[in-house]
Amino acid sequence: MKSDLGKKKIIDILNKSTYYLEVESIVLRTNLPFLWISGGFLRTIVWDYLFKTEEKPIFNDIDIIYIENTDHKISEIEIQNRLTTLNPQFNWSVKEQLNMAAKNKHPGYKNINDALTYWVETATAIAINPFGEKKTLLMPFGPNDLLQGIVKPTTPQYKDLTAKRAEQKGWKKRWPKLIYAFE
Repeated sequence: MKSDLGKKKIIDILNKSTYYLEVESIVLRTNLPFLWISGGFLRTIVWDYLFKTEEKPIFNDIDIIYIENTDHKISEIEIQNRLTTLNPQFNWSVKEQLNMAAKNKHPGYKNINDALTYWVETATAIAINPFGEKKTLLMPFGPNDLLQGIVKPTTPQYKDLTAKRAEQKGWKKRWPKLIYAFE
């Protein structure tokens, strides 16, 4: 599937999800246009849709990421508090990506797309910015793994971690048709 068509399909799936639309609405209400909704929250919505999962989605948290710069100096805690005030029922996980690079001993990330290349699985390395006329979807490894239900590490060094995460999170129980590309 061509990358642009795949991304369009993912945006269409997200726009059909009441969960995504509620989170998007909350993020938009922060008036912080540098925030990105990301990770497992988006992956879960797409896989639930594709695999026609009947049970209610389980979201351990909702990943919100950003890169601080001189135009916007605001802490993770301030953003998390703002989001929690708008909806305290969600478990917001706000991570400034330059802090994450330092914590993980990675080189400083150039941008959000670069930060996503250091995430563990290709299907989870996804972020969407809902601000502006058109939503911006970033997927540095492309949309195919997510749309085909393929669980694959972003680098060989993450093979064991990917297997551990898939087991701990019970992905095969929820989505039995997933293809594990690390076994």
